[in-house]
Amino acid sequence: MGPDDGCWRVNRLGTNLWDLRVERESMRFTLNTALKAAEQCLICIEEIHRIGFLHRDIKPGNFAIGRPESGEHHIIFMLDFGLCRKYQEKVHSFFVMHTDKLEKLEKIKTYAYHEKWHRFVVLLDMLQ
Repeated sequence: MGPDDGCWRVNRLGTNLWDLRVERESMRFTLNTALKAAEQCLICIEEIHRIGFLHRDIKPGNFAIGRPESGEHHIIFMLDFGLCRKYQEKVHSFFVMHTDKLEKLEKIKTYAYHEKWHRFVVLLDMLQ
């Protein structure tokens, strides 16, 4: 199955990072876990940027671990590409759509700058 067949096969994944964090008794990851998770999330973001796209909805709930029975429980996957768009080099005033709000951002040279900020926010959220 694939794009040439007119359909995609979607793998079942495990729990998303938001739910994993709030399910913990301390409601946070250890520093080591947060740093390892953040590294994998950053790799996902860099890869989507490398092929010329922006995710536009980066948050812990849009990253999930693989399922234990698949042997991928140590791998983090990026989810929810509904707001994903082709990267544009120069944008001076634009709207950024998020799941829960619409923000107007002005005088930002690239959309990638906004996603880089969200990377930092994701890391901080995992450390809370």
